[in-house]
Amino acid sequence: MKRAAIIFFIITFILVTFGSSSVWAQSVKWGVVIPLSGGSAFYGLQEQLGINMALEEINGAGGIKGVGPMEVIYLDHEGNPSKGVTHALRLIHRNNVDVLSADINSAVSLAVLPVAEREKIPMLNVLSSTPHLNDQGAQWIIDSALTDAHQVPALIDVAIKDFGMKGKTDIALLHDADDYGRIAADIAEKALKEKGYAPLKRSFNRKDRDFSGQLLAFKEQGAKAILIWGILDDTAAILKQIESLGLKFRCMGGSATGTQRLADLAGTAGEGYVATLMFNADEPVPQVQEFVKKFNKKYPGKVVDWCVSQGYDGVYLIKTAVEQPGPNFTRAQLRDALRNIKYTGVMGNISFDKTGSVNVPVLKVIIKNGKYTFYGR
Repeated sequence: MKRAAIIFFIITFILVTFGSSSVWAQSVKWGVVIPLSGGSAFYGLQEQLGINMALEEINGAGGIKGVGPMEVIYLDHEGNPSKGVTHALRLIHRNNVDVLSADINSAVSLAVLPVAEREKIPMLNVLSSTPHLNDQGAQWIIDSALTDAHQVPALIDVAIKDFGMKGKTDIALLHDADDYGRIAADIAEKALKEKGYAPLKRSFNRKDRDFSGQLLAFKEQGAKAILIWGILDDTAAILKQIESLGLKFRCMGGSATGTQRLADLAGTAGEGYVATLMFNADEPVPQVQEFVKKFNKKYPGKVVDWCVSQGYDGVYLIKTAVEQPGPNFTRAQLRDALRNIKYTGVMGNISFDKTGSVNVPVLKVIIKNGKYTFYGR
């Protein structure tokens, strides 16, 4: 009798918690390969917050109707492309994931892409900004991130139209020497030369802390603005050295620096810095403010930024796509549903072009009084 009562309690608990659809046709598995340690861990941990928040909402409401719960399996690539490939293969063959991501470090994403193509599994890029995921005819990529091809022209436009940089040498380029910085700097150099500019381009290595050679070369050239492409800690160090040397440059950079942590690290040296991204917590849009409120309630004291919002929307993109074919979907059906999706999320209306690249407007933010604020679209 006691045993029967226990079994009844368990069944009742399952039905109440997950609803009658708890006898699932299948589950939906997402393999997420991101940096959870190392120099880029901040971004991975932020993305994880957004993913987990959405996952709890969906599964707490009974999962994906008619299909099943969502499951996310995280593996740490540490910024290492070889580890990214190894983890991707493990997720595909051991964990049998339905969709794969290899995020944040462009070199890792580019190394994993051929694996996704060969294994014919949808690869959802959430945060890597390289445009080379979808400019080579890849058939299995769905790129929901704002790429350098989106961001660089928007920042050049700010430099020319808003900052008044009209001279041929007014704009300089300072970039991280890895794939992330190099690819963006090459795009910027080409775009500026097409407009008649002659930008001086210099690189730095991650964790460098002396940028005086590059900065003084820019001053000698007559540059007045610098397009910086680097991660948070390096960019903050550059801005602080500009201030300590008494130099006056208008500075801007990509989404890797579009989080409040940059303003906090840079202090007064960050004032006036402009970044491009897809989300800003201060934007007066209902879905943004509702999301910020939910996030702050769930994670008090944590920073809500674009990494969080894109991770969150990534989960709902998969959910919405899976609902199209429904139970017993195939990877090909999921890929097609993602590429043809029309979804309104935290970051607005999201759709993809024929290459799998996201169609969204570029949002710009500026640091004022030590805080990122909305600058424009």
